Amino acid sequence: PALLCCLYVEADGLMPHTDLVTLAYLAGAMDADGSFHINMSWTKKRRNQASWATVTPTLQLSQKTLGAITLLHGTFGGTFNRVRIRGHGTFIYQWAVRGKLAVTACRMLRPFLRNKQKQAWLIEEFAAQRGLPSRLGRPRGSTLTEEEKALRLGYVLAMQSLNTSYDKEVDCATY
Repeated sequence: PALLCCLYVEADGLMPHTDLVTLAYLAGAMDADGSFHINMSWTKKRRNQASWATVTPTLQLSQKTLGAITLLHGTFGGTFNRVRIRGHGTFIYQWAVRGKLAVTACRMLRPFLRNKQKQAWLIEEFAAQRGLPSRLGRPRGSTLTEEEKALRLGYVLAMQSLNTSYDKEVDCATY
């Protein structure tokens, strides 16, 4: 029952009844070639004074073929494009989704993820803590408290730590 509630989350532009096999396939693609991030950028109010941070959960996938990219785009929305690889003359395809759609994608994919389940959980936890407004920054003219700054930075650093430890695990398993 909990899994079904997770899988039938409706959001703008999503296919509300994506089948389990498709979600498992997409989770495999994200485990292999995808990345999960919580990005932070500071917006300056005055010279040399940061007034608030925009913190955005992001999922990305880069592959040489379009199969998983178009399926992700059709399922979760977001953007995809073709990027030339420098020095090779070849192209790869990239898909990205940010904000609320990234959180929804994490909720739907997390039961099927094997390697990056912790990253997906952290994005969901971040969204639950923040209440996930349409934009994760602050209203104009307001400033962050020190506690809010520390909380946002904590999520960014936790994701970086998870991604770094995952990369080390993969390197050790390869050799």
